[in-house]
Amino acid sequence: MAMVPMYLLELSPASKSGLFGVMFTVGLNFGVVLSQFLGLGNILGNESSWHYLFSLYGGLVLLALPTLKCIPESPKYLYTVRNEHSKALSELSNLRGMPISDISWELENLLVSSERWTLRKVINEPSSRKAIIITCIIMLGQQLSGINAVFYYSTSIFRNAGMSTAGAQYGNLGAGVINFIVTILSTTFIDNFGRKTLLLFSSTICVLMLTALMISMILSSIGTIPGISYLLIVFVIGYVLFYGFGLGPIPFFIGSELTDVGPRPIIMSAMSVANWSGNFLVGLTFPFVNLVLKQYSFLPFIVFTIFLIIFTWKVVPETKQSLSQQSADSE
Repeated sequence: MAMVPMYLLELSPASKSGLFGVMFTVGLNFGVVLSQFLGLGNILGNESSWHYLFSLYGGLVLLALPTLKCIPESPKYLYTVRNEHSKALSELSNLRGMPISDISWELENLLVSSERWTLRKVINEPSSRKAIIITCIIMLGQQLSGINAVFYYSTSIFRNAGMSTAGAQYGNLGAGVINFIVTILSTTFIDNFGRKTLLLFSSTICVLMLTALMISMILSSIGTIPGISYLLIVFVIGYVLFYGFGLGPIPFFIGSELTDVGPRPIIMSAMSVANWSGNFLVGLTFPFVNLVLKQYSFLPFIVFTIFLIIFTWKVVPETKQSLSQQSADSE
């Protein structure tokens, strides 16, 4: 979760960092969709076959192991950890398809990364401290925006809309497929728009969709409007759709763009901790929140996402501009 976005950014040219960053989320969402499909009750999601589904991960890992020989090593790792400077420069030259003399600005980044960084140093240095705070808050904001609650409990939402158990499972799968497709589509424009702009747009629409979902749940419980329960499906799909445009992929790689190469591993590790902490918090507390707040159970997610919008607007810098400048300097 921490290493892959960092590795992809270290391999990518500055002008394509957004595309490479989103590809991590594409792979992640494909895994989610695959697990949702295989977890259907008539495939492996039943009492007699669940352990086969659980063991498939080990098989995928074994299939992936031989491909490690084909994966290039990070020039940064070669340069700073193994001190293989000539091999690092050769690897970087091969990745870019350019002579070493034309990638001098990237070599400067490698020199910066040779300095030893610790968590204490990251916190004490103003720019890296700001980067780690922004990265962790954005990642926590993503997890507390309600995406996991929507996916964890979308089957229940669909059943409340009148679907059968099997139909609700297919509805949940459909939401995952939409999230996957939107993430793929985002690769076509992620580098044409600012990260901050997409994050603000995506978060704002998600707030509107969550609010509409909550209102629909309230009206559905009252039962005064026929067919209102079907709007639940519309707003769940709408939320997942706009989540994939920015709030889904950007938090995974913006931390790598906010900082120099040196402190990047520590900041990305902190991002991973924030990600799983938020995931764990939502998974642990939402059943109790749902029990207490009932139809208002998505209200905390609306509040957290509004806070994320304000924080992004006031504090988060636009990283696309600095990356574009780096790319221009290299030409």
